[in-house]
Amino acid sequence: MALKVLCLVSLVAVHADVFAAACGLPARAGATAWSSAQFYAHHPDPSPSREWAVVNEVLNGNLPDRLRTLVPLRLAAVWKGEAVQLEMQVTPDYLSIGTDRDFVRTPLTNYAAQYLASEMGMSLPTPFLVDQIYAQAGVQMTPQPTDWYKHTSTMRLGSNYIAFNNTLEAQRAGRGGLIAGHKKDVVLTNRLDSLPGRVAIYGWQKPGGAPLQPLATVHGYDYEDYSHGIRLLGPLLKVVHSRTGRAEFWPLVKALSDVELGNILNGGQGAIHDVRAARMCTPAFLNAVGLNSGDCPSQPRLCPN
Repeated sequence: MALKVLCLVSLVAVHADVFAAACGLPARAGATAWSSAQFYAHHPDPSPSREWAVVNEVLNGNLPDRLRTLVPLRLAAVWKGEAVQLEMQVTPDYLSIGTDRDFVRTPLTNYAAQYLASEMGMSLPTPFLVDQIYAQAGVQMTPQPTDWYKHTSTMRLGSNYIAFNNTLEAQRAGRGGLIAGHKKDVVLTNRLDSLPGRVAIYGWQKPGGAPLQPLATVHGYDYEDYSHGIRLLGPLLKVVHSRTGRAEFWPLVKALSDVELGNILNGGQGAIHDVRAARMCTPAFLNAVGLNSGDCPSQPRLCPN
């Protein structure tokens, strides 16, 4: 059974049998939310205003209900010399706006994705966790890049995001549960320490698990396209000690930066020095959300605050 999405006040590990106060993906605010076609008719071209409009739709709860039921991702590991099982919660599919009947998976730049993660107390994955999500997915889809989408004049149009989403839905064929392999993830990586003006992407696994897209930081921080997806991770990491069965809970962002746990969650590549997927925001986006350059993008928050 999937654990309820919850988060902590404290930055220290907590020994407990239950999670603390609830946070995460918001409930739908009303019945007047735009459909995917209406949204991209109003926001056809890439821009900070489109980014902020997506953020508003998500924070107002205009996302499919199936995304709100997070699913467990479990890893066997050795921590402090002891066998443990690590468990976190992940969205079953990439971030979308709309309803279960009418939705579109929405690419976002890393600064908009980070803003959402920060607002909801959630996080984005490392490349290692992207691989683990694919390995544990009940539905492993096959990448479908096509030459038509590769033209820069068309690959970022909202109408083509809908068209590509329809392609993915034909392959998904109504299957549910954890779904992976159909997009590249915007990820956390220490490469961004020295490249703050870039976005890091990884994934789009081929059958067998090898990524079609190795970890790359070639694009600027204000770039997104049809192939990018935003996978959100819940705010807590559960650590179960195999010998005693004792469980303790860490804020995931704290665990990612911990020397030992972070190294595990980053696939042996060291703890994540900075748990933000973005280090910079465009001035237009900052103005839209009413922030100063020093405020954005913020660290994912701990809930409640």
